[in-house]
Parts: sequence; structure tokens; C-alpha cells
Amino acid sequence: MKIKDILSKVIKGEALTDAEKQFLTAYDEDKAVNETRTELEKKVKAAEDKAKELEAEAGKAKGADATVQALQKKVDDLLKKNADVEAKEKSRSRMDAIKAKASEKGVSPLDGFSEKTFEALLDRAIGEVDVSNATALDAAIEAFKTENAVIIKAQAGNTTAVKGNPNPAPSAGPNPFKKDSFNLTKQIELSTANPTEAKRLATEAGVTID
Repeated sequence: MKIKDILSKVIKGEALTDAEKQFLTAYDEDKAVNETRTELEKKVKAAEDKAKELEAEAGKAKGADATVQALQKKVDDLLKKNADVEAKEKSRSRMDAIKAKASEKGVSPLDGFSEKTFEALLDRAIGEVDVSNATALDAAIEAFKTENAVIIKAQAGNTTAVKGNPNPAPSAGPNPFKKDSFNLTKQIELSTANPTEAKRLATEAGVTID
């Protein structure tokens, strides 16, 4: 059952089932949408009723067509808000699944490393992987863990942690900021070991870094 389907019925003037009314009442709206679902339903219905009324009086009321279009746009905007809410909820649910699996695999950022940046890098690395596919998600997390060891916190009892200088000077090679030679691990190593050179290469590749 989807909120947009219920709102579509409301706009068409179709009666809602008890289950749909219950779903609409209990629906948890995103903070970005200030009206409650009940208020939204009333506004959509009121807009629809007003639009029909103006359509019936279009021949008598000057400017009725423009008003009808404005009301229809309002209805469309309200529906778009609901679609945006659903998209955000889906994105949050996906990220929660990725973070849970990463935690299970012992993949967490180094102390002091931005949690937000780490999540963004993790999400980018997972890409289009179906998070409901445990095997595929496991493989993607392991690949991220291997390729980005420099920013991942070592776990207790981990005997494979790299010893010595954790930030060795990067060796000469392709520009890791360029699209055709993109390498996130090298970017991080270079930014840590030689920030000036990192900024120079980033600028050369048309990328801005803080």
C-alpha cells in the first residue's frame, strides 16, 4: 500500500477503504513536510472540490481557468512532496542496512575521521549493490575494507594491521583525482602525507578539496 496511490484515489473522488484510511492516519511523514497526513488529505480534497467548482463556473467567472490551474499545481506539488518523502525513507533504509553490515564486518572510521564523509564514501563504494542480497553486500563491504584500509579503524585482535608509518609518502604515479585514474585510497594517503601536492593534483583534475 503506497501513500501516492491513496492520494490518487482522493483526487479522483474515490472512497477510501478502512485499511487505506488507517494507513493514511498512521503514516509517518518526513519532517520536511509540515502538514500531517490528515491535513494533507483535507487540503488535496479541498483543492479538488474547489477546482471542480471553478470548472463548472468557468463560463461565468473571469480568470477561473488560471485559478483551476493554480489549484491543480498545488495538488501536484503536494503529491510530489509525498514522493520525495518516500524516496528519502528508502534512502535512509538502504544506508541503515549498509551501516549495519559494515558494523558487523568491523568496518568503522578512524577516530577523528568524519563519520558523514565515511558514510558517503561507503555508500559510493556500495553503488548499485542490492542491499537485500547478503552475499553481494558482504562482498562489497569486504572490497571497501580492503581498498580503504587507511581510513578504517583497526579492530581488537586484528593481526593484519599495517605496522610502521601509517601515512607513507605516496609514490609517483597517475593522478588519483582524475576520472580515468581515480583512486580513493591514494587520494586519502596523499592528502594526509602531502596536502599541498594533493591540492595541486586535485586542481589539475578539476576537483576542489578542502
